[in-house]
Amino acid sequence: MYCNGCPPRGCEDDEAVIHGFCCGCAYPLDRLPIACPDFLQCPLNLHGLCHDYEYMMRCCC
Repeated sequence: MYCNGCPPRGCEDDEAVIHGFCCGCAYPLDRLPIACPDFLQCPLNLHGLCHDYEYMMRCCC
């Protein structure tokens, strides 16, 4: 995976990180100060979300 930039906001505020962490993309060792809201709806296809989550965790967080 090639890292080519990160968004200006922090990881705790990034949508891909929050959704990925709460929707099952996280690895067992991933620890983030994120509380998953009850109203969060996960997409049916997690492929794109998990790719974005992995990019953020590997390159930006």
